[in-house]
Amino acid sequence: VRRSGRRAGLEEAKREAEQAKQDKLAEDQRQRRVVTISTEDLDRQDAEPIGAGSFKDVYRARLRRNIASVGQAGMDVAEIEFRRGNSSLGAELEVFEKLGKHPNLTRLLGVVRNDAGAVTSLVTEFAGLGSLDDVLAKIEERDERATSEVLLAAAMQALDGMLQLVEHRIVHRDLALRNLLVFDFDQEDCSRVLVKLTDYGLSATGTYVQKSTSSVGDGVPFRWMPPEAIERHRWSEKSDVWAFAVTLWEMFTHGKVPYTFVASDAEVAQRVVAGELRLERPLQPTECPEGLFAVMKRCWAARAADRPTFADLKRLLLEEVKVVKEGECCICLQKLAHNHLLALVPCGHRCVCAHHAVSLVGQNCPLCRVAVTEAIRVFD
Repeated sequence: VRRSGRRAGLEEAKREAEQAKQDKLAEDQRQRRVVTISTEDLDRQDAEPIGAGSFKDVYRARLRRNIASVGQAGMDVAEIEFRRGNSSLGAELEVFEKLGKHPNLTRLLGVVRNDAGAVTSLVTEFAGLGSLDDVLAKIEERDERATSEVLLAAAMQALDGMLQLVEHRIVHRDLALRNLLVFDFDQEDCSRVLVKLTDYGLSATGTYVQKSTSSVGDGVPFRWMPPEAIERHRWSEKSDVWAFAVTLWEMFTHGKVPYTFVASDAEVAQRVVAGELRLERPLQPTECPEGLFAVMKRCWAARAADRPTFADLKRLLLEEVKVVKEGECCICLQKLAHNHLLALVPCGHRCVCAHHAVSLVGQNCPLCRVAVTEAIRVFD
């Protein structure tokens, strides 16, 4: 029996040694893949972070010299510094590496290491416009609005980013408007929109069940969470689908807090689980199309199995984009293809058919009340 026990112990030790060897090999490979950037090569632009989370701070920095495969001297980057002892750094770095390059995912440029070779912060591309909730809030402060076409373009890009996560079996777990970074945005031109997903600190692989118990007040995004995540701490692609629909709701409200008039996160969680609470169709500042809201409601089904996948959502949203590209004359209400509507000058709203365009010249635009000097055809 003693010999058997010793043999089992030796085998266990051998397995542990082999695992340690594999772990070291994986770490060596990782270090070769990811560029190491010295702190001396980064010039922080401000002493205070431009963003902060429960576990990390984000600083705007500038490269002091040209670094191969990173960028030229003078380029702005974001340095994500993790607080000492936090274990999410390794997980976030692993997700960045696994996802690779994608036009709608924030790109990892390199890492900063301490003297012992351990990673202390991540360096990513810098979004000069900030997060999408800030961009839309500033537009509303000017008493303006983003068009449905523009918001749908942002939604499709966020969806494409999420499809990349699904392909790698990664669950984001913190999908929200605040975690969409904006690299280009024009509130009236959908061709001038570029958003990218960020913040993989809560991400996990596959269907994820959290072992520890989280409660309201722990920084958990309850207002974006479905019943199974609130009750059982169970996350999957379908929980991200729920959060994606909440993010769409945020877009059309220009960044309002979900369930705005319910002050307590605990009450939101309780009523969502009970099936009593769901978000209503946004009408201001940008009206959410009825067809799109119907898709959003499918994403808020109580049972995860009844929600669409992200692949389903891609098909459904493409259909909605086609519908939104149709318009109607603001005078005769005739439905027309968007490129058959004339644009009013100087405001640019495409809202009148050729037959009734002349009647608006010299009048105010029905949408924004700006005086109309002419109506022109725009060729896309």
